Amino acid sequence: MESVRWKMVSVASGALAALAMRQLVAALWPGRHNPPLNPADRRIDWGEALAWSLASGVGAGIARLVSTRLAAGGWEKATGHPPPGIKPDRSPL
Repeated sequence: MESVRWKMVSVASGALAALAMRQLVAALWPGRHNPPLNPADRRIDWGEALAWSLASGVGAGIARLVSTRLAAGGWEKATGHPPPGIKPDRSPL
């Protein structure tokens, strides 16, 4: 049951962070037009469509990583042990 709760927490935090990052990337988009929110639109040239896909994908991936790690830290503080599937660190830094 604990692994299901952790999965729900990590997926929810990752999804929210990815959505927020996509909005941030859109707000900072340097293109001539508004960001191509649908890169499949044939009126958007290939270069801009590829740049948008790369920027939004990398941004969402980084946001998901950061949010999941923060969620894992919160989980550990709340429960006293790491989330399921993450072994406690026993090695010195």
